[in-house]
Amino acid sequence: MPWSMRFDYDVTIDAVHASFTDCVLSTAADVTRWEREVSLRLSTFSRRVDLIIDMSGLLVRPAVSALFGKARSRVLGTYAIHSFRYGADRATSISVLTSAAIHGVDANVCETRADAVAALLASRRDAQR
Repeated sequence: MPWSMRFDYDVTIDAVHASFTDCVLSTAADVTRWEREVSLRLSTFSRRVDLIIDMSGLLVRPAVSALFGKARSRVLGTYAIHSFRYGADRATSISVLTSAAIHGVDANVCETRADAVAALLASRRDAQR
C-alpha cells in the first residue's frame, strides 16, 4: 500500500503539523525515501520551523530503527527548531527515544496533539526567560 504524508502550517501556533498515512519503514530504502520526502516537504517552508508530528500513521520496524534515528536527526537538525510528537506505537516511540539519546535531538513524545501543542508553547515560554 502506498504511503502519504501531510505537512500543514498552523498559523495559530506558528508550527507545522506533520502526519503520515500507512508509512511503514521496513528497509533501508524505505528510510531513505522517508528522509527524502520529509526533507522535500519541509524545505518548502524556507526556514526552520516548530513541528507537531502525528506519528499514528508511521511505523518504524526494529530492523531499521538505527537508520531511522540517523535520518531523523539529519531532518530535525536541518529543518526543525523544536519538535513534539504524539500517537506513536510502542516500537516507534522506543526508536524515537533511543535516537534522541544517541543523536542529541528532541524526543518529546506526548499522548495527544493537545499535549504536544501545550508542550511546544511551554517550551517557547521557557526559552524566553
